[in-house]
Amino acid sequence: MTDRRRFDQTQPHVILSEEAAHLREQAALLPAGAVRDELLRRARMAEARSPQAPELRQPQKLRQ
Repeated sequence: MTDRRRFDQTQPHVILSEEAAHLREQAALLPAGAVRDELLRRARMAEARSPQAPELRQPQKLRQ
């Protein structure tokens, strides 16, 4: 009987933050316009879906 391959699962907040960073990098390369705005909107949505989103949006001085 063969063993199943095991792998570490990436945490959802890591995936979402990487997606947001990637979308922001793509948007930075584009001129102002509808396509760039859509990429930035999708990046904000990915950040908002992150389970750590409330902590990330707090100002630095409020974090303890």
